[in-house]
Amino acid sequence: MWKTVPVTASEAPSSSHCDGTKDYIQQLPSALATMNSTFPSEQISVTTCADTAQEPDETFDIVLFSPTSGAQIGTPSTGVGTFLDDDPVPTVTVPNFGVGQPATAVVATAPVNVSNPSGAAITFDWATATTGSATAGTACGGTVDYVTANGQVHIPAYSTTPDVPLHVTICHDASNSASETFKLNITSYSANASGQTTNATVTIGGGQSGVGLFVSDPAPVSENHGTVTFGLRRGKWSATYKGDYDDGDVGFLCRIDSCFDATGVIRDCCGQACCI
Repeated sequence: MWKTVPVTASEAPSSSHCDGTKDYIQQLPSALATMNSTFPSEQISVTTCADTAQEPDETFDIVLFSPTSGAQIGTPSTGVGTFLDDDPVPTVTVPNFGVGQPATAVVATAPVNVSNPSGAAITFDWATATTGSATAGTACGGTVDYVTANGQVHIPAYSTTPDVPLHVTICHDASNSASETFKLNITSYSANASGQTTNATVTIGGGQSGVGLFVSDPAPVSENHGTVTFGLRRGKWSATYKGDYDDGDVGFLCRIDSCFDATGVIRDCCGQACCI
């Protein structure tokens, strides 16, 4: 009889299939074919599994036991099977990303890309850097654009998705400002991964980037009416958000490409859902 015994390799139950995390299919105790003077040798086959996780070379054992017909188990009675890993070391990147200017403080999650999983957890450290045009602060308020922070991202074994992500608090800046940026320093990758050597740039879209004049279409008039009156409105506008901002004197406004009827009421936003 013979059976498989995992050592460092991962064994899938005999009743299951390869699932991307196992190395081979378990073999329950099985009888060897009869060996005699005519057939003095036999082969043992084990079904292996392919995975994409980078991991060390791994082993499992084949163990002989319970011989029949008066035979004895000789030495060695255990054979060692070795799996040579052929998967690359995972590459981790935090790409540049943008966050729209929020109406209130929000927690933004930075994207984390992992090329392929690892057989062990992947970690790296991060910290906000006061390089760029955005204003840092220890808390939101006034002209602060983001809250300084640092931490460690954790990606579980055999996964490409962090279970401890990279969160940054983005503040509402009440001042008139265009898009602004700051950096995320990415350092100290765990030994089972490699990563970018450049910092990630975070762009915060300007929430109130200027003063706009809005002209509204006049109501249809008779050709003999004599006067066609266009409405003109003033308000702040945003090149980043198709949003609704209160500037204190008109109560609401939309982007300059919005359309208004003769009374100044938003008509159809030029066919786009640009007002809220």
